[in-house]
Amino acid sequence: MATSGVSPTIQPEWVGPPDNVIPGALPLELHLAASKTAVVALRGRGAYPTGFEFDLVARLRALTSQEEPSTSQFLVVSPEEITDGKLPPRFLRFGLEFSDGRKVTNLPRAGSRLITDPGVGPVLWGRDGSGSNSAWRQAYWVWPLPPPGPLKFVCAWPAFGIPESAASVDAAVVIDAANRATVVWPLEELGSDRARGGSSWSGLQPHRGDGAP
Repeated sequence: MATSGVSPTIQPEWVGPPDNVIPGALPLELHLAASKTAVVALRGRGAYPTGFEFDLVARLRALTSQEEPSTSQFLVVSPEEITDGKLPPRFLRFGLEFSDGRKVTNLPRAGSRLITDPGVGPVLWGRDGSGSNSAWRQAYWVWPLPPPGPLKFVCAWPAFGIPESAASVDAAVVIDAANRATVVWPLEELGSDRARGGSSWSGLQPHRGDGAP
């Protein structure tokens, strides 16, 4: 039986940040990897009681017109582009791992198009993004909050000379920011229309992580 006063269209918490919360500022600045032609970094956005947001930031040296892909090509792969299980080199592989071993990546996998049961997470959900062919950012929502301990980020970008690279931060940075978030009013007061979930500019598919061992 549905709880009285709760709209059935309120978005699940793993889909994105709640509209009734002002996030705590997330002081996350991490240079993840670099080569002679590319740099990959992270910049925190905000943390909530249910998860956190950050920007994946990339910079490329000038490319020729024949080499310039669109921004979406870095993070989106169609099944036709995967040959013998191998991803195209221009695809930026990215993921994160919690201290308890749970992890999630942006690698294509069956059943990731629509998440109705996120399990224990984590979930990595692409949101808004912008930029040119040489400088861009992609926002991500991560659900749930990480447990205490190291929070590891991993990436690889073969087309631009970046092998698998990893960097870690203390999850306390995220947890402390989430503790500074402010709930401004009950979620139920938003109404069914406003609580239906935000829009995403990225076109990226959500990814569900592996369960803890």
